[in-house]
Amino acid sequence: MGFVRSGIPVLDIGTDHALIPVALAQCGHSAPIIASDIAEGPVERAKKNIRENGFEEKINVIVAVGLEGIDIPKVADIIIAGMGGELIRDIIDRKKELRRPGIRLILQPMTKPEALGAYLASEGFEVLDGTFAADSEDGKIYRIYAVSYTGKKRSLTPAQLTLGEFFLNCRSPLMYRAAKHELELAVKRREGKRISYPENTDEDELIFELKEILSGENL
Repeated sequence: MGFVRSGIPVLDIGTDHALIPVALAQCGHSAPIIASDIAEGPVERAKKNIRENGFEEKINVIVAVGLEGIDIPKVADIIIAGMGGELIRDIIDRKKELRRPGIRLILQPMTKPEALGAYLASEGFEVLDGTFAADSEDGKIYRIYAVSYTGKKRSLTPAQLTLGEFFLNCRSPLMYRAAKHELELAVKRREGKRISYPENTDEDELIFELKEILSGENL
């Protein structure tokens, strides 16, 4: 919620229980809030939670597939969280209206963050802010970040794709923890591939970058 701008309309896509919209309303967010989900079941759960918290007049709940059929304001914060990175990418790609300076996307991919990151960079979306978050149950680390369209397209290195270009500059304990985990995975992948492909430059480059990052952990 820290990336949501004060006084700006919010759309929460794939809202499920509407936990984020309710939390925003509880914090006094003054602008309209729209919560959407793909099916009636999640929408009814969202409505129930909103009703129990007394925000029926504040939060509008609708059925929608991604952003299809939603009239997007010229200035808005759009939250797309709890989905796979490839699905988030596809939702963004279908809506060219998101390529406006007044639109901020707040994203939290559950899987394939590298696919989403590659798409955003190649399409000219800039990461404005971000943070890592660890799941309290399984310890898995997720990225949460805010992006906006600038038109500046760029390519990313293997480590930037794996950890996220913005997050490499954070140098936080969670970033180093994520780097260690990704290094272990990359080494295993390289060893497995070497049976069939003795020269695997992609994995080697990623391993080299991750080792360089981790060398600064205690500096």
